[in-house]
Amino acid sequence: MFNRYLKALSCLLLIAMAFATPTQALPLGEREAQHFAREAEKIFREIIFSEVEQTGADYRIDLAGQTIRKTPLQSGSITFKGFSEAQFLVMRGGAVDTAKLLEGDGVEVEATITADAIKGIIEREIARVNKENRIFDPLTLSLQNGQVRVTGQIDFRKIPGNVLSFLSTGPTPFSAVIKPEQNGSRIDLKVIDAKINDQPMADDSLQQILAWLNPVWDFSILPFKASLESYTISPAGVTFSGKIYDK
Repeated sequence: MFNRYLKALSCLLLIAMAFATPTQALPLGEREAQHFAREAEKIFREIIFSEVEQTGADYRIDLAGQTIRKTPLQSGSITFKGFSEAQFLVMRGGAVDTAKLLEGDGVEVEATITADAIKGIIEREIARVNKENRIFDPLTLSLQNGQVRVTGQIDFRKIPGNVLSFLSTGPTPFSAVIKPEQNGSRIDLKVIDAKINDQPMADDSLQQILAWLNPVWDFSILPFKASLESYTISPAGVTFSGKIYDK
């Protein structure tokens, strides 16, 4: 779904956002919070045995050149803050879960993912979904400075609740320029320009779509503190930083 693609761009915090299945728009709630926690745990289990740089009670793992959850990282790091040596060794032994991660002062994440790697994420996610369930197919993203241009075909009949089913009887060409915006714990989508069949989308139709999409993510649904501290979108890729299990 479209909002999950936005997560791949603007909520790459812990990279976990990139791996949600984009089949349909879902309300944000316990299911999505559990998914986030599971994906975060999987990522930490994947990297916990990497070489570690220790500074006091902080343990930093360099992610440059690593591939996590099938996504190559140009650069990045994960820093486990405020953990005793005993606590960190337990996790290095394979016991990585939310309870263990909450024993420290938090985990800081930063990463840069190239435009080609993001394209690979999108292609993999589309391929995972049965064709009859795809709202967007095909979908092409072009990263720009601070925003993203999206083109492809949209099938309004497959939007949950048939919000705009009257607009089309099948897949319809569309294009849009979109920009993620952070509002407190929420990340919303702003549409700068949108066209259907090469015609500007009517404002009332656009507002219905935005009401369906937003928020694309809300950190307040999580049972622990997490935040997206910064992100930059450019033609080269996406750079982001954030915190999770923060105290």
